[in-house]
Order: sequence, then structure tokens, then C-alpha cells
Amino acid sequence: MYKIAILGCENSHAEGFLKIIQQDYPDVQVLGVHSEYPGEAEKLQEKFGVPVMASSDALVGQLDGLIVTARQGARHYPLAKPYLDDGIPLFIDKPTTTTEEDARVFAAELSKRGIRVCGGSVLKFAKSIQELKALVKSGEKGQVLGGFFRAPISLENEYGGFYFYSQHLVQMVGEVFGYQPKSVRACQVGEQVSCTIRYEGFDVSAVYLNNCHVYYGAVNFPNEVAAPVTNTAGVATAEFKEYYDLLVGGKMNQSYEDFFGCVFIINAIMRALESGKEEPVNKL
Repeated sequence: MYKIAILGCENSHAEGFLKIIQQDYPDVQVLGVHSEYPGEAEKLQEKFGVPVMASSDALVGQLDGLIVTARQGARHYPLAKPYLDDGIPLFIDKPTTTTEEDARVFAAELSKRGIRVCGGSVLKFAKSIQELKALVKSGEKGQVLGGFFRAPISLENEYGGFYFYSQHLVQMVGEVFGYQPKSVRACQVGEQVSCTIRYEGFDVSAVYLNNCHVYYGAVNFPNEVAAPVTNTAGVATAEFKEYYDLLVGGKMNQSYEDFFGCVFIINAIMRALESGKEEPVNKL
């Protein structure tokens, strides 16, 4: 039996994961859930029968794995930190962190201990995104000439503002073209944030629309625009399966550099919005 806990369970992903675990993973036991928002853990206790933890670090030394799904991305590293010496695999939800400093410290702690980690935006598992990724990787359509991506944003919220939802778009772009672009331009007009994400040899146009919940991605090739129908069916199941594979001893699907890559792209967008200039994407 693999024993895990879920911290930051006010996120809808916590409920989704509990459903998946109870339906499909009889060898996974949730020893506790915890939220810094009053009453949220108790809702899950009532619905799923899982224990409420007395504190976020109450299960240090007792777990085989940890899931951190706090809505405040700035809380992800602090919540995970007490468990790092246990060396257990982690799931860290989006946004992975909010600051580049936290990303570097977090990554260094994980690397030092060889801790395997996964997570981020569930949108990387969308069928259309994986199809586009495969086309780009195969080269069968010829040279990549760029692309266009669209995703929702929440510009005003209590969970970190722009950071709260911005990883969805960045994760889709990173999954298709890679998580290490060169630079970013960005501007805001009303409730729309438009970005140019620059890679070596091509640009990707990316548009955030406030509270417009449509996800879209397309890749430009010389003789074709590839834009599979957006399909998010089964993404949560695939996301938990990736974590379960780590739990039972599997390898990470990403390097630490790529796992934290979204943090650096998002912060480059934030700097570009403030400066009005093209801003480099820093590295881990």
C-alpha cells in the first residue's frame, strides 16, 4: 500500500485526484488532507472519508508520496519543504512556484536528494497538444514556422493574480516547442494579454483572454497549419497516472530544468508587461 497526503486541498484537483484514487488505485491510501483555507479539508473528509491533518507537516516521515495542489503557487515550496528529507516523489500543481528564486532553491533541493517530481498544468496531457508535440518532434511536416496558442487567464483573484492561471498557456507552448525559449514580448489591451514567445528560428504567438475558457493550439508548417481539435478528455487521469508511475519507482519524464521552465517563461512575460520591451527568459 502506497501512503500519500494531499496538501492545499482547496484546489479542485484534490477532489479530482481523490475520485481517481478511490475508483482506480486500490493500492494508494490517502493518510490525510490539509488546507490553509478553513473548512476545505473538512469538505473532502465528509465526501471521501479521508482524515484531516492537524498541520501541513503532521505526516513527515510517514509517507511514500506527497501531492501539493495549493491554489497559491507561492505556497508550493514551503508546503513541500518539510518532507524533502524523506526523499519521496512529489506532485506539484500549477503554478509550480511564482518566483525564480524559489524555483532555483526548490530545484536545488530536489536535485541534491534525487527527488522525482511531476505536475504543472494538466493541459500538457491534452490529446491535441500531444499530437502537435509529436508532429514538431518528427519533422514530417517540414520546418516549424511558429504557432498560435490561446488560453484563459484570471487577471484579478486572491490566489496570486496573473500567476494563478498563466501556466496553462505556457505549459501547452512548452510541451510542443520546448521549455527553454529565448525571450518574450508582451502587452495588455483591456482584458487581453498578447505574447510573442521567441525560439531559435521562429516565434509563437500566445494570447490570454480574461475568463474566456477556451484552449487552442496550432503549429505553422510550410504547407500546413496543424490544429487538431482541442480535446481535454482524460487529462486528469493521465496526470495522476504520471504521478503514480513515480510513486511505484518510475523515472521522471522531464528534467528539473524543463519542469521549472514555466516559472521562468511566466516571469519573463511579467517583466515584458512592465517594461514594454523584449525580455530574456532566464534559466534555472
